[in-house]
Amino acid sequence: MKLKLNNKEYEGRFIHEDKYSLDCLASELAYNLELSQANGFRPVFMNELIDLRNKSKERKNLMNRVFITPSIKATGRTKQGKGVIIYAHTNNYLSNPENLRKIKSHEEGSAVVPIKEFHKLLDLDGITDENQNKLVWVMDYSTTRKKILQFYSKYKSKISNVNNVLNEHPEAIPFLCGEERAREYLKTLEEFGINFMKVFTGSEGEEIDKEKNYFPLRYEFFEENSVWRFLGIYEYSPFGEDLVEFLNSYQHIHSNITEFLAIRKKPNKEK
Repeated sequence: MKLKLNNKEYEGRFIHEDKYSLDCLASELAYNLELSQANGFRPVFMNELIDLRNKSKERKNLMNRVFITPSIKATGRTKQGKGVIIYAHTNNYLSNPENLRKIKSHEEGSAVVPIKEFHKLLDLDGITDENQNKLVWVMDYSTTRKKILQFYSKYKSKISNVNNVLNEHPEAIPFLCGEERAREYLKTLEEFGINFMKVFTGSEGEEIDKEKNYFPLRYEFFEENSVWRFLGIYEYSPFGEDLVEFLNSYQHIHSNITEFLAIRKKPNKEK
């Protein structure tokens, strides 16, 4: 399969092998990540996957499959103690399969990662790719959570029209890695007849317990750790003909999403 990114053509392949004998989902993800990285390949990040869905000749095939990516959402505290959310579409601690195998699991399939790795990610805030597209986004937790609650209060549902999500949900743009990309993706979804969308990130509805210094449900802020999730994307159709696009931080309830889309690290030689 030939895939074009940033005006360069790469060999691409789907990487997925069920290893039901493995002890946990992290091990299966590590196994498939290793398969992605074998023979000179690497898994694409969420921004690249969206670009391929928007522009690739293989876009129809890519729209009909579900994927996990090595892009991550991480929640933790800065060195000054401020709660923040990081969306990162670049190599990180969990890009290494050995680190995946060492992690401790948390609620909803997330990973507990040492806080020093979180701070390394914070230091990458604002880095860009070769086309000056921002790859790492840092958001204030309290502000983001407030906007999420306002969104759900306004639309009375976690599943909403794609226009509403991409224009108003505070996590849609960092998830998709940029406003222009999100606008293009909106057109792609409309072209494929996908009418509804849900950004399922696990951060809606929690309050910080200031005395205990953690989020009591999904996002605990440990002194020495942070909570990380992979980003994935899939389609689901609970309303018959009305297709719904789900943009996910990785959840154990969707444990079938362990497929990576990988490309060769080096582009094909131009003829």
